[in-house]
Amino acid sequence: MRELSPDVVTLLDRLAESEDVAALDLALARMLAEHDPGRARPVALAAALVSSQSRSGHSAVVLADWAGRPFPGTRVDLPDPAAWAAALAQS
Repeated sequence: MRELSPDVVTLLDRLAESEDVAALDLALARMLAEHDPGRARPVALAAALVSSQSRSGHSAVVLADWAGRPFPGTRVDLPDPAAWAAALAQS
């Protein structure tokens, strides 16, 4: 298992404080972030968001609809949509 940077660990800890974020969301976010340490933050946020929204019955997540807003149930702001999509495309 690869080590995550301290800021990504802090991000996951902040997400974990929310009742809207399940252990499954965090596990997926951590696993995918470990596979791309250079883009760990945007990857982790996308993975946790997709997982949490899937559990809520959504079949897709449109980044532009979420970008700049806080992650549900947290004070963690989601990235700018263009930068977020670019980081994910390179991941």
